[in-house]
Amino acid sequence: MKFQRPPRAELERRLAAARENLRACTLCAWRCNVDRTQGAAGVCRTSDQTRVFRELLHFGEELDLIPSHVVYLNGCNFGCVFCISGTENDIVEVGEPLDAERFAALVRQRQAEGAINVNFLGGEPSIHAHAIIELAMHLPADLPIVFNSNMFLSPECFELLRGVVQIWLADLKFGNAACAERLAGVENYLEVVRGYLKQASGAGRLMVRHLIMPSHIDCCTVPSLEWLAAELPEVEVSLMDQYVPVHRAAEHAELNRLANGQEENRARQHARSLGLRLIS
Repeated sequence: MKFQRPPRAELERRLAAARENLRACTLCAWRCNVDRTQGAAGVCRTSDQTRVFRELLHFGEELDLIPSHVVYLNGCNFGCVFCISGTENDIVEVGEPLDAERFAALVRQRQAEGAINVNFLGGEPSIHAHAIIELAMHLPADLPIVFNSNMFLSPECFELLRGVVQIWLADLKFGNAACAERLAGVENYLEVVRGYLKQASGAGRLMVRHLIMPSHIDCCTVPSLEWLAAELPEVEVSLMDQYVPVHRAAEHAELNRLANGQEENRARQHARSLGLRLIS
């Protein structure tokens, strides 16, 4: 399926709508309705100013996506205790303000160095939909935008980004509501994230990541894989074994270690038994 970025006039309309939304923000499923133009606010504690705290040409993503120009945006609407960018997300003023026209020149430089996409993550990119749309207006039309997201979105955000995003690199972290609330501080996780995974499957290329966490095979991995097999059987699934006990993971005894080989093997064997399309 071939997708074409919306024309400039449509991008300008969406940018105006996204900026207006920031006055009573509903860009994610929390729907805080705070005025981010007046400073850091809401669950994400992020203002209307998008900051980049890291960017690089990255070779550690899925094989079809590398080399990838990864762009880390500040702030997040989750509070994952094991977040590898937890420090940066706790200090939302970290990084340099994103100027779309100047940053587009850096994107083109990374493209000349070999990048085959520009990949927004963080933090969580959905809370920066306005910045992504504005930057898209300055990017080469043939450069895919990757949206590396926890998918805790709102209808407004999804429609703003539909067609702007070519590749949805989506996390399905938890297999039940209790783990999502205890380890990420998120309510209504399954209903929201599963719903937007289904929508994203018809709005571009969808690649679903699941992080194998120690002691969470039965409660998170198995239910996640079985839901994908039942609801999105053709989706590309990336089982990630990069979990490390960082940030505040030590506060939870079961997370204060690496996943072992037995857990990783069980996860992969179960995915194969379900006929899922595993990618690496």
